[in-house]
Amino acid sequence: MADAQVAALEWIVADKPSNSFNLGNDRGFSVAEIIRTAEEVTGSAIKSEMCPRRPGDPPTLVSDSTKARQLLNWKPKFPALKEQIDHAFRWFRDEMQQLATQLRLELVAGRVEARHGAKMVFDLKTDGSH
Repeated sequence: MADAQVAALEWIVADKPSNSFNLGNDRGFSVAEIIRTAEEVTGSAIKSEMCPRRPGDPPTLVSDSTKARQLLNWKPKFPALKEQIDHAFRWFRDEMQQLATQLRLELVAGRVEARHGAKMVFDLKTDGSH
């Protein structure tokens, strides 16, 4: 997505007219498919409850990114759902591990409560596993 935002800024800097672009991989996913894939990637069960679709809810939503592909020369970096979730999960996990390390160091130095207003405890795996 960041690549598309940079391409859109370059579009504007090149004095091209204001425009709107849909970004996506041109394939829709159901909520159930997203949950199953997220469980597979994270190795954790996701508590969910299957309910009937609400009136007007589509089974999937699909973003047509043809215009962005043609005018911005953009394409999705992670077109497959599993890649998308895996990339996002790894980024989030790594960020949380860095934050936990920083907070542990601050706790040792006695600065956590003063800086963050509350004692924070994290139990994150730091061995690289999910």
